[in-house]
Amino acid sequence: MTDLIPFPAMPEEEDPQTLSRETLLAQAQELRERIADLDAREPADMMSAQYERWAARHEALEDALGTYCRSFQRVLSDSAQENEHFTLTWEE
Repeated sequence: MTDLIPFPAMPEEEDPQTLSRETLLAQAQELRERIADLDAREPADMMSAQYERWAARHEALEDALGTYCRSFQRVLSDSAQENEHFTLTWEE
């Protein structure tokens, strides 16, 4: 008999297009933490139904994280267009 792994519920669906930069960052961090938690509980048997459920949940969380990241990029782009003095730099 296999043990069931309880998966946390998905966060309430909010339209990432309407969220502030700070909220987008917080939501993305929460999703990263949920993915890490799920990674730690990956079932060993890749051929099991339990693994299929795990993989589907993992993919859904990664898709949600991608949506938040794209929305954050949009917010940065919008900010840059509104403020001609805005620059994004980094050092290598």
